Amino acid sequence: MTSFKVSADIEAIDLILDVLEHNPTKNSSNVIETIKRELLLPHDSIMDSLYEHPFILTKCAYALSLGLGNNIGIERRKRLGKMYGQYFNMKGQFIRIRKFLSSGGYYYGRTVETSKGIYTFWGYEPILITKSKETPFPNWFVHMTRQEVRVLSSLALSTEIGTLTFQPSDECYDVPYDLVMNNETRFSENALRRAQAVTCMLARLSAKEFWGYKNSYQISVPYEFSSTVNKPEKIHNIYNSFKESNRLVVRTCFLLLKAQTLWNDPRRIYGEDACANLFFGIEGCLKLISKDRAKLRTFEIKPVLEHIYEVFKHAPGYVYMLQDVYEKRIQIVHPESRTGTSWVPELDSEDFYENYEMAVDLIYYAITGELLPRQL
Repeated sequence: MTSFKVSADIEAIDLILDVLEHNPTKNSSNVIETIKRELLLPHDSIMDSLYEHPFILTKCAYALSLGLGNNIGIERRKRLGKMYGQYFNMKGQFIRIRKFLSSGGYYYGRTVETSKGIYTFWGYEPILITKSKETPFPNWFVHMTRQEVRVLSSLALSTEIGTLTFQPSDECYDVPYDLVMNNETRFSENALRRAQAVTCMLARLSAKEFWGYKNSYQISVPYEFSSTVNKPEKIHNIYNSFKESNRLVVRTCFLLLKAQTLWNDPRRIYGEDACANLFFGIEGCLKLISKDRAKLRTFEIKPVLEHIYEVFKHAPGYVYMLQDVYEKRIQIVHPESRTGTSWVPELDSEDFYENYEMAVDLIYYAITGELLPRQL
C-alpha cells in the first residue's frame, strides 16, 4: 500500500469517526462522497439514503482499517473498536438477508411472505429476508436462525409431489432492523429495495476484508425453480403451526433441511451424511408424534408405530420402512454394530428418496395435525 493510499484511508476513517462520535452535519456530504469512492456503486436514491447510517459508516471504517495494519495507530483503533461494539452488538430485533447457491438447489418459484419473513427474488436469484431476535451466529455449527428454519421448513416440508432443495449460502448479512424496515412493519417494495442496496454495500465491503472469513464460491449455473410442488395455503399452514419455542420441532426440521442440502451437494460425497441427518430427523418426527398427536406420556416405539399405522392407512408400508430406518441408523451411528462391521454402510439412493418422502409426510402431520393432500 502506498503512503498516499495510507494517508487517504486514515483521513477517511477519521472523517467517519468524527461523524459517528459528534454527528457534525457539515461533514455529511464529505462522508457520503468518501463511502461512494470506496464502494464504487452506481447512483441510486435508495442507496444514497443509507450511506449516513451508523452501521454502514462503521462497516466502511472497519473495512478500511484492515488494510492499514499498524499504520492505523493505537488511539484510532480504540475509537473504532468502541464504535464497532456500539453498532454491531444488535440487541433486540434485527434483519437477516440470506442468499442461496445455484448449484445443487431446486427452489420454490413463488414469493411467500409471512409475519416475520419473506422469500422472494432479486432477478432470478432467490432471497430470504427474516426478522429475528436471537443472537446472530450462535455458534460455528449452526449458521441459521430459528426463523430461517421456520420459513424454509414451511416451503420444503409441505410439498405435495416431489421435493425442494435449498442450498443456503454462507453469504448472509445481519443488519439493524431500521436500516431495512425504516418505520414499516411489512416487507414493502421500498423495504426490499433497501435490503438489496444494503446487500450490495456489504458485499463490496466484505471483499475488502482480505484476512476475514470468505464466503463459499458461487458455481455459475442457472437457478432452478418449481411453482407446482406445493400450494401456498399448505406453506402458511405449516408456518402458522410451527412453534419456534419448541426446540424439538426446530431441531427436527433443521435436520431434514440439512439432509436434503447434503444429498444434493454437486460433489455427491455426502450421501451417508445426508441419510444420517434424515434418519435423525425421522426420529424427531416420531418423538413429536408421540407427544403431540398420540398424546403418550413416555416415548415407546410400539404404540407410536400403531398410531402411524392407523393414521396413514393409505401407506401401511411406513411401519416397515421405519423399522428399516432404525436398523440402518444403527449401522451409521456405531462403527461396529450387532449386524457386523462395514466401512461403507449398506445404503442406496432409495434409502434417501423414499424415506425423505415419508419424513415430509410425518413432519407435516406432526406439526399441523393434518395430512398432505397427496395422502388423502
